[in-house]
Amino acid sequence: MRLGCPENVHLALTRAPILLDEGRLAILPAPLLRRHESTDPTEGFASTPTPAGVIRVGLAHGSMKNRLPIEAEVHNLN
Repeated sequence: MRLGCPENVHLALTRAPILLDEGRLAILPAPLLRRHESTDPTEGFASTPTPAGVIRVGLAHGSMKNRLPIEAEVHNLN
């Protein structure tokens, strides 16, 4: 953000939907808001309101359970 992004780059810094393709596509971000999350940041995908008829895509990243050594992400269980 500090370096400046081109207009076509969208930073998913909050859990608010990002509408693209003239409102036909809704990206549902699930950013980790703190280093150690105690809940699943994707839990709200089903209840996030978006306009009727749009394609909804969940966007989450981070480690997955059982994919890294246990000591790598002990506090992020989802």
